[in-house]
Amino acid sequence: MTFFQALIVKSLMAVRDERTVYSVYHILKGKKSSQSIQDAHLYSLQHLFQLYPTLTRNEFDSELKKLQNDKSIIINEDNSCRVLDAGKSAVQETFRNLDLPIYVEGWKQQDIAITFWKRTSLLVQVMSHLTRRQTHYYPIRRETELLLWVKDFFNRTKFSRDELARKAFEELQKMLSGQNFENPYVFVLRLTGANRIGFTAKQAADELNMEQTEYEFRFMNLLHFMIGKMNEEQDQFPLLSSILSGMDKHLSLTNSARTTYQYLLKGKNLDEIAASRGLKLSTIEDHIIEIALNVPGFEIAPYVSEEERHSIAEQLIKTGQKKLKPIRDAVPSATYFQIRLVLAQQGGTA
Repeated sequence: MTFFQALIVKSLMAVRDERTVYSVYHILKGKKSSQSIQDAHLYSLQHLFQLYPTLTRNEFDSELKKLQNDKSIIINEDNSCRVLDAGKSAVQETFRNLDLPIYVEGWKQQDIAITFWKRTSLLVQVMSHLTRRQTHYYPIRRETELLLWVKDFFNRTKFSRDELARKAFEELQKMLSGQNFENPYVFVLRLTGANRIGFTAKQAADELNMEQTEYEFRFMNLLHFMIGKMNEEQDQFPLLSSILSGMDKHLSLTNSARTTYQYLLKGKNLDEIAASRGLKLSTIEDHIIEIALNVPGFEIAPYVSEEERHSIAEQLIKTGQKKLKPIRDAVPSATYFQIRLVLAQQGGTA
């Protein structure tokens, strides 16, 4: 079993037969729908959210077919899945051999990690050319927002270009040598400079003799470690930490849910928010679910009575499942929104 197959099977084991196999696909890809966000929380898969943003449905289906052929899983007619003993054993063996501390926090940090990598890789390329007095080259990132950020970064710095390059090298070396769980080349091979073109993920994986999906996981794991280290020890990595400036590192909300939250803070009710934003009430309810999952201490009492909350929680304990319909059948007075809200408040534990 490959690393990626083991990751899929482990995720399928988490959702059991309560969701379809594609709930796992949407979590790995990072689909920012209310259902995928809540599923990631309900089944404790937040750390894997959006770790494979380029994953296609065909690629995922291909891996499922191999797992079926290997007798690791059985996919039911409704696209739910049962993991067989052979699959469970293979997953245990794969991760036992991996022996890797996990730093990835996909839901909380992946957007930040992606932006940090884009900024850092472009900054390293620019500094490499500037220190060699080379002004004609093609930037590896062409997004206008990134190019403007780099320009602003150099305008704000008090260091000369040579000093800046030296400090960047020193901090990156200190960061990468300060950990012992990963080969620094997982990161370094991807960097582009004046005299070399950075490797693609596939090229780096081949160079390090890894399966590409394992390399991609290790690369992101290292990035997330670096971000955590910078947040904890900003004074030790002032230049690298400054690359994170302007990124929202607090509430993990989608932009639309964040806007709804701002309306809530102003005392608006759901109908008023829907009218003000020109959105359906069901969309605003999805935002409330997301807010309940991510804002500590968010109070759900305005949306679900204590009696209904108790009845829903009782059914969660009784059934040990997180399927909505059986709970709705048992508590007909509760709406699906209210059931999802109680699930969200409990952090996905039944």
